[in-house]
Amino acid sequence: MPIPVCFMVMPFGKKLTNAEADKAPGQVDFDLLWDKVLRPMIQDGLKHIPVRADQDAGALIIQAMIERLAISDLVIAELTIPNANVYYEVGVRHAAQKQGCVLIAADWSKPLFDMSQMRRVKYPLPDGAISDEAAAALRKVLEVGIQQSIDHTSPVFQAIPGYPDRVGAGQLQSFRDVACKLATFQSEVSVARGLPAALAAEHAQRLVHLYAEDAVAVPSVALDLTRLLRDTQRWDDALKFIDGLSPRIRELPIMREQRALALGKNGPAYPGNLGT
Repeated sequence: MPIPVCFMVMPFGKKLTNAEADKAPGQVDFDLLWDKVLRPMIQDGLKHIPVRADQDAGALIIQAMIERLAISDLVIAELTIPNANVYYEVGVRHAAQKQGCVLIAADWSKPLFDMSQMRRVKYPLPDGAISDEAAAALRKVLEVGIQQSIDHTSPVFQAIPGYPDRVGAGQLQSFRDVACKLATFQSEVSVARGLPAALAAEHAQRLVHLYAEDAVAVPSVALDLTRLLRDTQRWDDALKFIDGLSPRIRELPIMREQRALALGKNGPAYPGNLGT
């Protein structure tokens, strides 16, 4: 039986983290992370052939990369720092295979909006230059976490029953209806942004009332409405709106940031926020 292949998607070389200095190293040596932690963990722990995205002798052209992402038995993506190539490659794998894509990241990292909603195997990385002792501990943490996550379903397959071959006509019509409603909403938000301040504030309140139910379920709607209230300086209304959202949306990092901003502008007298 052939040995399974693991395609590793990650940055290479030394990269700045741009993270808070007291919580993370200033930079991470990703080549060192590969050599001392990931490659031996994949080979000796997971028993897969480890292949890294930048290992080809020549340039890794788009066709070859997509083949590896689609066909490999396992894809591991390192998300400690935002990286456009890695994000794109995760999307390709999520659409190509139902299972076998595991996201990993240092426990102090802050992925961008969409990625922050996806399950990740977190590991401690207090120092960008990894000692032998630290490497051994990291290999154990990652091996266990990855083994537990290999069979998790891709968000694409999870969100669209029957994807890719048996998507029902009802689902397609529902998608079109939602897309039309979202386009109308985004158009109205654009109109509000172009109005004078007083009219914009009034229009923002109307949109909050009109799309309140959608905001509870759709993060992008909630975020657009929050930003609209912020831009019209309706700080009290913004706080009340955010606090009325579902926990799933309210606790997203970007929504927590918007709430902190509104709270700072509104002052400590906002009900229920002592000690926040």
